[in-house]
Amino acid sequence: MAAGQGRRLGRPKALCRVGKNFFLELLAQALQRGGCQPLLAVIRPELAPRLEPICRRCGIRLLINTRPERGQISSLRLALETLGEADGALVVLVDQGRLSVRTIMRVRRALIWSEAAVAAFRRRPGHPLAFRRSLFGDFFGRRADGGAHHIVEKLAQAGRLELIDTRDPGVVRNINTPAELRSFLRANYSTRR
Repeated sequence: MAAGQGRRLGRPKALCRVGKNFFLELLAQALQRGGCQPLLAVIRPELAPRLEPICRRCGIRLLINTRPERGQISSLRLALETLGEADGALVVLVDQGRLSVRTIMRVRRALIWSEAAVAAFRRRPGHPLAFRRSLFGDFFGRRADGGAHHIVEKLAQAGRLELIDTRDPGVVRNINTPAELRSFLRANYSTRR
C-alpha cells in the first residue's frame, strides 16, 4: 500500500529514500526473499512517472488507485481484485520503511494453520497482515467500508487471527513526519553505505 499523500511528511511516502533506494525497493526485496509473489504496489496516479521504472526494475506490478481519497481500503480492494486466483495476500505499508525477511516468512507461513495472521511487536499488532483467499470477499463488504481494521478486529474477536509476535519493530512502524523519518534513518542506516 503506497497511495497515501504524505501531508504530514511533506511528500508522498512512496518517494522516501534510504540512500539510493526508495522504501518501495527495500520492501520489495524483503518480500521477494520472504517468498511473496506476485508483488503489487498500489499508488496515486501522480506518482506513476517516478515509480514505474522502479517497479519494473524490482518486478513489481504497479496498480493506480484513481480514488485514493476513499482511504486505504480502496487500495486494498484494487489489489485483491488484481490478484486473481492467488491463495492469499500479504499486506505491507510503504511507510514501514523496512521489514525483516524472517517476519514476512513467519506471517506467511502462519496461513498454513490459520485463516489470517498479523505481525506484532511486543504484542502490538501491525503489518504485515496476511489472509487466505477465502477472506477476500470480507474486505469488499459494508463492514470494511470504514477500513480493513474492522474485518481484522472481527477476525481477532472470533479467534480466527493468529498474532505472530516478533522482535521486528518495523511491524508497528509508521513514518508520518520529517522527524520520524530522520529518526528512522539515523537508527537504521547511519552506519550503512
